[in-house]
Amino acid sequence: MIEAVIFDLAEVCMRGLKGFEAVLSERTKKDAALIKEALIQKPRLVNLFEGKISEDNYIHSIKEDLSLSVPDYEFKRLLADYFTDVDYKETHKVIEQLKRQGIPLYLHSDHAKEWIDYIKTKDFISLFDRTFFSFELGKTKLSTESFLKVLEEIKFSGEKVLFIDDSQNNLNVAKKAGISNTLLFTNAESLKNSLRKDYNLF
Repeated sequence: MIEAVIFDLAEVCMRGLKGFEAVLSERTKKDAALIKEALIQKPRLVNLFEGKISEDNYIHSIKEDLSLSVPDYEFKRLLADYFTDVDYKETHKVIEQLKRQGIPLYLHSDHAKEWIDYIKTKDFISLFDRTFFSFELGKTKLSTESFLKVLEEIKFSGEKVLFIDDSQNNLNVAKKAGISNTLLFTNAESLKNSLRKDYNLF
């Protein structure tokens, strides 16, 4: 029986970096595929998410790699404007229903500190009993240690927790950490159906 649910943030509760390359390409006229590669390049993105470099370091490195002339303040504004939750209101309704049912809800996200400072102003964040971010944990969801730290903090065994993420790779790592119940997020309707049919939660 599921006693708690852990949600991912980006592409589940709100928009993340995915697709931002199109915005930056429109602004700079640089190739979108090259921009995407630079945005998600490892270890740069992992270092950002683990709090080892700042947003400024991340942006400067990308601009240098791609010879971008866009000012830092504009780059940051484009990012902030892109991180919208408008298209995820149906997911928020699912979370609200789980909240009304008294199910403990947690958020586990790979994100930069500077971005979370902005994202925490979003209303849906208050639906979660506790949030866990990679820059606080010092590890991303690429590591089982990230999930083990979350399980230790919330005091639920992996067998009693459902983890929801849009990345199959993250789900695979969660399973290795002992979270046996995982759900690949595609859209709110599918999520609702799975919670109802497979877990009797909705």
